[in-house]
Amino acid sequence: MRDWGNDAREITKGCSSQHQKAQAIYRWICNNIAYDVSYRVYSADECWKSRKGVCEAYCELFYQLASAVGLKVEVVKGKAKLANGTIDERGHAWLIVYADGCRFFVDPTWGAGSVDDGLFTRRPTDAWFDVEPRLMAFTHLPNDPSRQLLEQPVDEYTFLKLPPVQAYAAEYGVDVESLYNYTLKHHDDGCVQFTPGGGRSMQIVSVPYARYLHVGRYYDFKFRVADPSAQLAIVEDEELLGDVFRRRGDTMSARVMPSREGLLAVAAQSDDDASLFVGYILYEVLPPTADELQRLHAAVRQREDADPLSAAALRSVTNFDETLLRRYSVDGSRILAAVRDGSCTSLPVLYGGYEFDLDLVDFPLSATLQPDRQYSLSIVPRAAGRWAVVVGDQWIHAWTAVDGSSTYTTSFVPKSGSMVKLAFQPQGETQYRVCLSYQVK
Repeated sequence: MRDWGNDAREITKGCSSQHQKAQAIYRWICNNIAYDVSYRVYSADECWKSRKGVCEAYCELFYQLASAVGLKVEVVKGKAKLANGTIDERGHAWLIVYADGCRFFVDPTWGAGSVDDGLFTRRPTDAWFDVEPRLMAFTHLPNDPSRQLLEQPVDEYTFLKLPPVQAYAAEYGVDVESLYNYTLKHHDDGCVQFTPGGGRSMQIVSVPYARYLHVGRYYDFKFRVADPSAQLAIVEDEELLGDVFRRRGDTMSARVMPSREGLLAVAAQSDDDASLFVGYILYEVLPPTADELQRLHAAVRQREDADPLSAAALRSVTNFDETLLRRYSVDGSRILAAVRDGSCTSLPVLYGGYEFDLDLVDFPLSATLQPDRQYSLSIVPRAAGRWAVVVGDQWIHAWTAVDGSSTYTTSFVPKSGSMVKLAFQPQGETQYRVCLSYQVK
């Protein structure tokens, strides 16, 4: 029989509490023991020598090292539910550790990594150390119900219908009891997927717990963020929606309506590169029904009517620049109506190199004007100076004031092959600056 004392004391060197000793042993195993995909190594001795083993070997090795430094440990055997919701037919083993007057679950096998297509990939994580009993009940069902550490143990029927919630959920501060009650009642909706690492960036206040979301419905997200500069975003089918979250103090919230089937994720800035966002909380958006599409279109139209310049349909219009259009106080509803009826596919070129203090009240919406046809421009000047419409070599300075308003209008007839420009000469300067231009064809 091997004397485990020296090895255990070396691994737990510097630990002052039983909990720290248990965690040190757990981390050593996760970082040094690979899963034996040949299913031959079952004992602690062989596991120590070969640095690999199946779940029983992981647990026996933990048991021997922990016992050698005075920790009480129990090996638990039962069923395990994999991430895809299937039950591991080989069964599984994990541990209950008694430390500092408490007892908690530890699964060093799952904490070390995963096996995919017969290949073990090491991904050490603390997620499977000191797991809450209610969270453990989603994926681990002991043969002895009393080993669940719950006042009301979960029966096998309930266990089988619960979705496979991974222990990473604890990193996000999720209310495990409410998550359990929701999934128990709505198990057909699945459960949102949590991936490791995101808990550093966001702590959940409230999110949809369902795995599957629907097109055309609103969903509310609310998080606490410790870093005041932290940025969250929604990723919808690989498109980054970075302006949906609103910040109030240390809280960020968003109301989101999925617009297409596919993946939807809550993402946070990468720790290594602020220009990259990493998706941590993952949903699947189901293919929409006819009613959901109708609801989506109605909601989108209502939102666009309230703020036309933010309409997605305008993004495909040539020369569209939301910032400059807002600076010039352009009526977005007029542009949106023209885009919807197909009469506008390109806008004139707007220039923003200078601060032109005016409102563009009315102007031709097409980037290209027709020769020998009369057009008009209406503006509200906000600064002293001279305004002119330049048609080829012709300069038009005559503006007519509209009765009872500060609006001025002028008309012009472009000539073939020329350009039309709206220009401004600030008071006290000699040169004109172009703020709007058209081609004539």
